[in-house]
Amino acid sequence: MTNNIMSAHISYKEIVIPLIVAMFSIACPLLLGVIQRIDEKYNSTRIFKQFQSECLTKIFIKSLIFTIVGLFLAPIIPCIKYVVIIFCIILVICLLKIIQLICLYYNPAQLQERLLRQCSNYSSKEKELRNVWLELFSAMLEKDNIEELEQSFQALYKWVENIRQDDTYKIVEYPKELYNGILILNEKLCGQKKQIVSPKNKSDFLRIFLDKEQKTFIHSKTFNVMWICLNQQLYYGRQDWIMTYWSSAHEYYLYTLKNHTEKTYEQLIETHQKEFKYFHIALCSLLLYKNEYSLLQKIINYSDTQPPQYVLIPSHYGEIISLFMNLVASDEGRKMTQYSFFDLQQGVRNENITNGWIQKYLVFLMFRLVILERNSEIKEDYSSFRAFPPRLSGKEEWLENISVLKQRIEDEIMLETTTQILLLEQKEIEQQKNKLLDAVNGIETKLRNSINNQ
Repeated sequence: MTNNIMSAHISYKEIVIPLIVAMFSIACPLLLGVIQRIDEKYNSTRIFKQFQSECLTKIFIKSLIFTIVGLFLAPIIPCIKYVVIIFCIILVICLLKIIQLICLYYNPAQLQERLLRQCSNYSSKEKELRNVWLELFSAMLEKDNIEELEQSFQALYKWVENIRQDDTYKIVEYPKELYNGILILNEKLCGQKKQIVSPKNKSDFLRIFLDKEQKTFIHSKTFNVMWICLNQQLYYGRQDWIMTYWSSAHEYYLYTLKNHTEKTYEQLIETHQKEFKYFHIALCSLLLYKNEYSLLQKIINYSDTQPPQYVLIPSHYGEIISLFMNLVASDEGRKMTQYSFFDLQQGVRNENITNGWIQKYLVFLMFRLVILERNSEIKEDYSSFRAFPPRLSGKEEWLENISVLKQRIEDEIMLETTTQILLLEQKEIEQQKNKLLDAVNGIETKLRNSINNQ
């Protein structure tokens, strides 16, 4: 009997204690090393934190702690030895499972599949998992595995589609983590030399917000994210991406926003049409400010229809005049100036400078009418403009700001820039300048008469 007890005692000491020591001396450094390598592999704190937060990792660490505590309590409480043995078995199983988990984390494709399964139905509890996956997506952009990236892009589209499901003809605001992820991914793509092409969307993430199928509307926060992305592309010299985006925006406006048949949402659609157009007026003004003349020339001449339609470019005298006066004289202009030029200081001065460049762009478009008239794409009657504000105060504001429009038309520097971009002869520029000044003088006279009559 005594020999059996001694045998059991020897077996416990000879098996359990060495096993615990091995677990503590091998498994813990292994886990620390894995965490460090995950950080180096993906350059992401979120991914190694996700490994730390895995249920299996937590069970292993807690089991190891309980086993060590039990080992010290065993001489005092003999029956606890059996609990220690159970924890030792759990430790061995957990270690084998953790090795499998490590292999999974070292394989981006498998890790992505696992993360996407865990956050297949979007909810507030899955925000962190989405952030982890977006950082994994960003890390995979540096690799050459197109199949993995195709799955990433498709998962991103699916996520966006799920968010705006059942929101037809509604303004959709996306989660903060999606906005942040798009900015990070776009910056990553812009900054690297290799070209990654998605199965649907080529190399930019902007067109994901141009909803042609579910027909949702763009939120102001989404416009701001799109503006930052376009500035990122411009900063890194990705003018071809901006042109690719422009063609998609043109198509979206022409075939989705403009050709709607829903009378119930007509006012909302018209409001969104206006906001969408304002956004692209601000973008072209930014290109003018940045001296991106070649890109601006491509944009103002872009059309995929015959006869040409420039749906995002104000192409009629009356429309341009109304936009200019609203920009200078009303709160409506703030919808165009809200998109700040990033290399300007923040504040009122920034908004004034932005406003000034939009004014220049609109006057530039007035000179562009020479080309449109020459190509028989339009036939302008400069004397027919009568789209004045209905209220007396609005008319008086317009009258006060007629001088601003004249100054812009006569600006010599602007005339030189216009000549360079539009490839017009000096003679044509002078003729158009005189024609525009005569037309503006005619508007001034009509305004005075309208004010007196009212």
